[in-house]
Parts: sequence; structure tokens; C-alpha cells
Amino acid sequence: MEFFKKIRSKPAWMGLAGILVIALVLLVFLIPEKNTTMGETDVSQMNSGGVLENEDAGASEVSEKGTEESTADDKTDAEETSADETSGKKSSTDGKNSKKETAKETSAEKNAETSAAKKIEKKESTAAESTQAAVQTEKETEEALEVTGSSFSKFSGQFIEDGTDELVENVAAMLVTNNSDQFLDLATLQYTINGKAATFVVTGLPAGKSAWVLEENRMTISDNANFKYQDCVTSFKDGVIASSDKVTIKADGNMLTATNNTKKTLKNVFVYYKSVHTDGNFFGGITYMVDFGTLKSGESVESLAGHYVKGETKIVRIGWQE
Repeated sequence: MEFFKKIRSKPAWMGLAGILVIALVLLVFLIPEKNTTMGETDVSQMNSGGVLENEDAGASEVSEKGTEESTADDKTDAEETSADETSGKKSSTDGKNSKKETAKETSAEKNAETSAAKKIEKKESTAAESTQAAVQTEKETEEALEVTGSSFSKFSGQFIEDGTDELVENVAAMLVTNNSDQFLDLATLQYTINGKAATFVVTGLPAGKSAWVLEENRMTISDNANFKYQDCVTSFKDGVIASSDKVTIKADGNMLTATNNTKKTLKNVFVYYKSVHTDGNFFGGITYMVDFGTLKSGESVESLAGHYVKGETKIVRIGWQE
């Protein structure tokens, strides 16, 4: 009581000064302690996720920032997860695509193999068809020729094709037929016999007739010889006759006589004849000729015909110039 009495007994300004001093002391010591504690609590509460009273704005900023960071992290995690999932899906898709590609490749390989097999079959089929077609074409071509070889054989005896009449054995022979309606003046047929080239030449063959022709180089063959057609070159003549009332031919042994029965002089009177085989066909590609020269009206000319034998030869053509 005495203390208060003493204060009240002091001047008024002194009382106010004391109060101010006390207030300053309180401000100096109390305010810093409060700020430090708030700071610590801030961090603690921010870490705990709570919000401090009277610090809503600051806490909200931090919380929002934290939320944003968290959201960003979550977003990043989500993106990474999405990326992983996408990668997983992509990997799965790639795997599927890879499987599809593998399946496609396998299918393609199978298709390629099938196609190759078909091509081989087709090629073999085409080759067989081509061979068959070639044989058929060759056959049709040979049949369509005006001169053909219809029979094949071998001959032993006098080789008449070159006029020497030398004895030969097992020489290739072919029956050549003139399928045309013209006189065959010359034909050269090319064949292969067991792969070797062979030539048969025939002359003076009337239309529709056949002749046994010997291989011109005297090629010898065996019983199982294989004749294969290659080529044929021909020359024909129109207006050929084997007999006429204007010029008549008479035979006496190997002597032939030609007579001009016209009232004109005939020049270059000639006769062609060929040997005849026992089967009725002509024999030899060679054709023999006798030239009587010029015959006046009513004149007869006799000439030797070295290979003419009555009953074994036949005249195939006569001719002259008026």
C-alpha cells in the first residue's frame, strides 16, 4: 500500500514514462519469441498438412504450392505411369504387330512356296505341252508337206544315186512321196539319223507317186535307226507329160527310138525315165535322161539308154521345143 501511495504521490508524467518503459520491454522480449515459434509451427503444420489459425493466407499459399507440387508430382507420376502403360500397350501392340508380321511373313513364305510349286508344276506342264505341241506341229508340218518321207529302211545292192552302180550294204533308204498335183522336178530332204545329218535327193517324180531314195552319202544304219525330219526344199513343173501323139518313144532292149509325128521341126527332144522297184514304187532319186536332139517332121532318131530295161524302168517325162 505504501508503494502505491508513493507512486501516486509522484508527478503524473513519471507514471506514464514508467508504463512506456514496461511496454517496450515487453515488446522486445515477447514479440521475437512469438515470431520464432510461429515459424517453427509453420513448418511443422505445413509438414503435417494442417492450416494455422490467423495464417490462412500463408498456409494456403504453401498448401496450394504444396498441392501444386504434389499435383505436378502426381501428374508426372501419372504421365510416367501413362507412358509406361502406353509403352506397355505399344510393346504389346508391337508384339502383336510382330506376331502379325511373323504370321504375314510365314503366310508370304507359304504363298511363295505354293506359288513356286505352282510355277514349277506350270513350267513342267508347259514344257510337256510344248514338247507335245512341237511333236504334233512337226507331224502336222511333215504331213502338210508336198513331199514327205513315209517309210524308212536300209538297202544293200547297187548304189544307183550317183550312176556308179557300186555295191553297198545297209545304206539308209527312205520312201519319198510327191503329195502334190504337179511334177516334182527336184526335192532335197534333210533328216537326222540317230542324230547324224542325212540328205535324200529325188528328181523327176510324177504327182502322187513315190520313190525309194538312198542317202546320197551312202550312210550305213542299223535295224533300229531313228529318222527325224529337219527340212525340205522342192521345185515343181507344170504341164509335164509322159506320152504324146506328137512324139512317140519305142524301146528295144536298152535302145530308145523317138519319132516326130508333127509337120514341124522339133528341137531338143528328150525323154526322162526312172527305175521301178519290185513293190511298184520307183527306185532311186536319180532320173535318167536321153537327148534325141532336133527331129524334122516324120523323122525318127535312135539312142542308147544305158539304164533302161523294159519292165524295170518307166518313162516319166518327154519334151521338146517347136
